[in-house]
Amino acid sequence: MIASWRGVIIAGAIAVMLAVAAIVDLASAPAALDRALVPGFEAERVTGLSWERAGQPVIDVVRTPTSWQIRAPASAPADAAAISDVLAALRGARWHRDGAATATHTTLTIASGTQRRKLGIGEPIAGTDQVWIVDGDRALVVDSWVARALDRDLPSLRIRAPLAEVRRARTIVIETDAGAGNRIALRIEGMSR
Repeated sequence: MIASWRGVIIAGAIAVMLAVAAIVDLASAPAALDRALVPGFEAERVTGLSWERAGQPVIDVVRTPTSWQIRAPASAPADAAAISDVLAALRGARWHRDGAATATHTTLTIASGTQRRKLGIGEPIAGTDQVWIVDGDRALVVDSWVARALDRDLPSLRIRAPLAEVRRARTIVIETDAGAGNRIALRIEGMSR
């Protein structure tokens, strides 16, 4: 019986020592590094996006109550899918390593109310499928898909098929009026636009 009590006490002492070691190890573990390109990004708070390139006019896109609108260089509706791709990339992109700031060819400014954040899009890294993104004074290496999603030009932001929903129309009527200067009226019923 003495041997069994001695075994219980030794097993208990070992368990206490292991518990203390686990607590000490958890306390000294480094904090998890957030590798999000834009930590805490909330797409629904974004009120505007603008792209700047040397020698080209600034492309300015703003959120309206119902859609996205290209405000500059010329006013036009923005392609909701293209804007959604940009916002998804900002929300989901992760960086792999960081370094000193490098030269950029495009600057994307993200506006959320009065707050602004600028991301510079740099050149691809030779021999890889990665690109430098400059955030302030720090450059971050991201996968090329992130740069492709963020680096938009005006044609990629415009609606390419403004009447794509016509195929769902219940009725399409084309009327001509030769007496009014050869006017043609197109009436599409059953579309959301």
